[in-house]
Amino acid sequence: ALTQFFSRFTEQKGYCGIGSVKSNIGHLLAAAGLAGLIKTVLCLEHKALVPTLGIEKVNPALSFEKSPFYPVLELQEWELKGEKVRRAGVSSFGFGGTNAHVVLEEAPQDHGTEEEKCFSGDTLQIITVSGRTEESLEQNVSRLAEWITGQHKLADISYTKNVLREHFPYRKAYLASDANELKEFLLYHTGGNVKQISGSPQKNLPGVLFFFPGEGAQCIEMTSNLYQSFPVFRRYMDECFALFDADLKNESNFMLPAIFSVDYSLAKSWLELGIKPQYIAGYGVGKFAAACIADLIKLEDAANLVLSYSKHLSGRYEAGQKQMQVGEDGYDEIASVLDTANISSPFAFKLIPESGQTPQQKPLYFPGDLKAVADELQREGCQIIIQVGPGQIDELNGRGVKILASTGSKSGGDWETLLNSLGYLYVHGFSINWAALYGSNHKNSPSLPTYAFVEKSYWLR
Repeated sequence: ALTQFFSRFTEQKGYCGIGSVKSNIGHLLAAAGLAGLIKTVLCLEHKALVPTLGIEKVNPALSFEKSPFYPVLELQEWELKGEKVRRAGVSSFGFGGTNAHVVLEEAPQDHGTEEEKCFSGDTLQIITVSGRTEESLEQNVSRLAEWITGQHKLADISYTKNVLREHFPYRKAYLASDANELKEFLLYHTGGNVKQISGSPQKNLPGVLFFFPGEGAQCIEMTSNLYQSFPVFRRYMDECFALFDADLKNESNFMLPAIFSVDYSLAKSWLELGIKPQYIAGYGVGKFAAACIADLIKLEDAANLVLSYSKHLSGRYEAGQKQMQVGEDGYDEIASVLDTANISSPFAFKLIPESGQTPQQKPLYFPGDLKAVADELQREGCQIIIQVGPGQIDELNGRGVKILASTGSKSGGDWETLLNSLGYLYVHGFSINWAALYGSNHKNSPSLPTYAFVEKSYWLR
């Protein structure tokens, strides 16, 4: 019957594979058609044709050579031969003469939104693995290594592990851009392009300071790689661009607005990733971004201050151009500090009060150099400094604090630097809002290995 029907439309022979699922599991009676449907869906998903078990020699009476069909006798790739999509028919024949036939077509290829494109192809990914014990952690690493086949995108593996799986105290993170390289590294600890980030569980998380750099931290093409790869950062940068756009058309000194925009956008990105600072510090134009993140001034007002400061440095400052409204809590205080001649000296805010005090944002101190900031904050219990701006704080190395950069020291390394810092925080116990790292419409979630429970033997007495 199928040969007669197909012959109405083509005289081509032996181009359509045919098979059955009954030799795998037997006849399931009323569920037989459903079993064939499941098999066909899996073939479409994996773009492969699977053999019908038990066939060693085809009955010549079937005359396959005169039909459009050929029996699938071995696993083979389901190639597209002139067709745009893969299609398959499933037939089910009931004992009472009832016949059913459905036509299935593979799902449309999802090219993704602009945000999702950032996490496809060879983009560097961060993949996390965790366990309740060290033994479980190592077993989960081994399970993931054995499961990786290169069939799934590394971005989908990253999304599923980071966003959809629970995270336990013992943790590792890996930076990779190729699934096969990651598999080799997990199995044999080889592969020069994969980086492992390890840590130990922390009973008490250390205090975090956001440090906002100012003039002198900029570099050519700063954060351009991050703007392309990180949707959240791009969103906040676009918000700043909209505020500065009209003024910068006639403004020759765009350096300070650019640094401010990067500082502000990186800080907001870290906040969305779930990292909340207990302290905020900055110097130069970074002070404006710091005060803005500390809710001392609004973003629009901070933009006006930056433009005024920029004109001041370029020798075209006029006293009446500041457009500053004093009166909001802390606004007049921060304005007076930013208006001093020594604007390049760092200052800091403590955002979390001591127990029993009323929550507030207030200046903690105004030391004269950056090293004094680190020393004072270390006495306050702050052990991690995140530079939420371009460049890296070399002068603070070796002062007993961990310095995490948000941007690379060379062009194009921003995304890797951010993921490396994020991985460090993760393996040291910080709770990360991983969903903020990915596009809002990320859909692909492969079925990864389940949790590796440690087996223990118990004797009954």
